[in-house]
Amino acid sequence: MGKGITFDTGGLCLKPNQYMLDMKSDMAGAATVLSLFHLIANLSATERKKIKTPLTGVLALAENAFGSASYKPGDVLKALNGKTVQVVDTDAEGRLVLADALSYLSKLKTKVTHVIDLATLTGSIVATLGEIAAGAMTNDEGFLKIVQDAFSAEGEKLWQMPILEEYKKKVESDIADLAHCSSRPDALIAAEFLSHFIPKDSKWVHLDIAGVGFIENDGLFAYKGATGFGLRGLYRLLSCEFADSQLAALKH
Repeated sequence: MGKGITFDTGGLCLKPNQYMLDMKSDMAGAATVLSLFHLIANLSATERKKIKTPLTGVLALAENAFGSASYKPGDVLKALNGKTVQVVDTDAEGRLVLADALSYLSKLKTKVTHVIDLATLTGSIVATLGEIAAGAMTNDEGFLKIVQDAFSAEGEKLWQMPILEEYKKKVESDIADLAHCSSRPDALIAAEFLSHFIPKDSKWVHLDIAGVGFIENDGLFAYKGATGFGLRGLYRLLSCEFADSQLAALKH
């Protein structure tokens, strides 16, 4: 699953110009997911047979602009799974579209057992990890270890960040089921918010790729601009180039 904000002005909580200039890149997560399926579709029949895991790709697409119908701080929205959400900051739009995308998975006929989402979600993960690693948050340590190993084998670094019990209060609201953002640390509170929308009993890894999906200078793993971060790691995870025992573990 990928966040696909095609342009992010910040909405009514308008971004300063210097932070808006590159916001066409706010669809990097969705671009990676789409690229993965494009890659698989163009494999030879023999190579495609090596991918044993059934896949569903979800692109959470929107533009965060403003106008007479714009959503506002203080609005209460109803998410796809029925939970009500108090809007706090319109520049935290990514977690709203991801909440609906995660909820959508619960409506599929086939039970979803494992979920990976990629999103250029928060400035706080950039402040923490820079342009070197993505922040990884999970509800299942074993699943995350498998994902980390696959990404690491392709030179894509993931650094685990915690989802702490204390942060549950950070997404409480007096007027809705949840507040969609709060105070610092924003990356961790975003993950706590998203955890309320994952399909029941699914193992979930959330990757905040805000620092690595689009980089300002030639870096250690990619050239300046869009990096395609996650494409190689995800393909490695799915292909038989990765350890058979690891792939088998994904099915349990």
